[in-house]
Amino acid sequence: MKKKFVLFLSAIALYIANCVQAQTVMFGTNPQHNGVYNSTFPANMVLKKKWSFKTNGKIFSTAVVANDVIYFGSDDSCLYAIDNAGVLKWKFKSNGKICTSPAVKDTVVYFNNYGAKFYAVNTKTGKEIWSFNSDGESPRTGKGLNWCTPKDMVMTDPWDFYLSSPVIADSMVYFGSGANVYAINLKNNVLVWKFTAPNIVHSSPAVYDGIIYFGCWDSKLYALNASTGIQIWSYQTGLDPGNHGMEGIQSSPSVIDTLVLIGSRDANVYAIHAKTGKKIWSKGFNGSWMPSSFAVYKDYAYTGSSDGKGFFALSLKDGRIKYSVNTSLFTFSTPAMANETAFIGVMNGSLLAIDINTGKIKCKFDTDGRLLNPLKAIANDGTLNNSAFTDLNGSDYSLNVEYVRRVLTAGSILSTPVIDKNVVYFGSTDSCFYAVYDVSENNPNFLPQIGEKQSDTVYPNPFNESVVIKYFLEQNCFVDIKIYSLSGQLMRILVGQKQTIGEHQVRWNGFNEKGVKLNPGLYLCTIIKGHSITINKILLTK
Repeated sequence: MKKKFVLFLSAIALYIANCVQAQTVMFGTNPQHNGVYNSTFPANMVLKKKWSFKTNGKIFSTAVVANDVIYFGSDDSCLYAIDNAGVLKWKFKSNGKICTSPAVKDTVVYFNNYGAKFYAVNTKTGKEIWSFNSDGESPRTGKGLNWCTPKDMVMTDPWDFYLSSPVIADSMVYFGSGANVYAINLKNNVLVWKFTAPNIVHSSPAVYDGIIYFGCWDSKLYALNASTGIQIWSYQTGLDPGNHGMEGIQSSPSVIDTLVLIGSRDANVYAIHAKTGKKIWSKGFNGSWMPSSFAVYKDYAYTGSSDGKGFFALSLKDGRIKYSVNTSLFTFSTPAMANETAFIGVMNGSLLAIDINTGKIKCKFDTDGRLLNPLKAIANDGTLNNSAFTDLNGSDYSLNVEYVRRVLTAGSILSTPVIDKNVVYFGSTDSCFYAVYDVSENNPNFLPQIGEKQSDTVYPNPFNESVVIKYFLEQNCFVDIKIYSLSGQLMRILVGQKQTIGEHQVRWNGFNEKGVKLNPGLYLCTIIKGHSITINKILLTK
């Protein structure tokens, strides 16, 4: 009897282990891309940084979470695996920038990159299992793009931020690379079919009921047979042959029963019949690109807009706008939905939490890049600080590239937030990956985390004579603590050395590196511990 009981417990343990491993996660939460997560948030929220992780490149990649591990890519060409405490498990160096969302099935994480490779990596070890070479990858290029001059010059679109992310359905994985869409059988890792489109495909495919849907830079939405890759239909959105600005699809489709939703740079959102390819309705957005994809919940679809600088709730029935929310700046990020709260990133470096019933902003969280805002590209209200761009008048292509570069210095959030166990994860162009959570007393799910009492503290604040920065190291690492002005000018280096695990503190007396007492005002204290970075506001009084 005892032996049977032991075998029974072993079988149960094995079953549970298999259930834990048998997760399939991807961009938009599922092959249809509905963007809805199983987490809860209160009506009144206070978002606080739980931790952040520093990479060596801008982050456009949207993360996925599987078995308490977060996977995301960076412009430094690395795929990162981090546990939910913000500790690096491993990183995998690929051959090109990773601007896609990975996909995880069982114990394998899949992703593609600008090196024209599709990788399969072991989730436990971070070692490559196999890889596939596509026929090439590149950003969108063309002559005189986006109203730029010279008109006959071939240029790269500086607003093309993403690559196509893989979607897993049954035993198949589908992804776009260059002008092709590929289908690989994961049982034997063999290419099943390849579809060649007329232009670059950076839209992430959606799969539903045996059909794969994706957008293309030729401004068409395509539907293919998922088994054979044979085209079923295509739908043409707007073209702009003169300026090549109001054309192209960079958003990803969402499928809801018989509807396929897609946004286009022609300033419209379209609802297309999934089987026939016929338009059910379209909604115009006053000349604004619609690069954001969708979160779909109950009778509405939620999305962001670029020049429209907004978040919108659209009726699935007819496209009617229930409400719009001013996001203050360009919004390429896709919403993530949890418990009737939508989270969306903005190019001004803010993560917004929006009540989907009322359209009211519950709260916001600003990235470290937004707080530092070294080029003062963003005004205090989150709008563009036009005085930081006065030298960029004109249509020359180089000015457009510089314009985008300056905006991205503000810690822009272009990745789509993902949610797991009431924590919101996202990347930023300040090279940091963030975990934020609600710490309000209204949150019944909030419990102090292990070690949270040993978090960084700054006291007294405000201060006059001196301020103490107290911090705790969970492991031996390099520590860098600096004081900056609000304009981003370095005032004082307090710590710059490797330190051991445990509690530490340093005192600042309000003097700069030259021993001169600084003027009263607000300063920023950056604390970098290994890959983690926090920024504290410190007020020096008279």
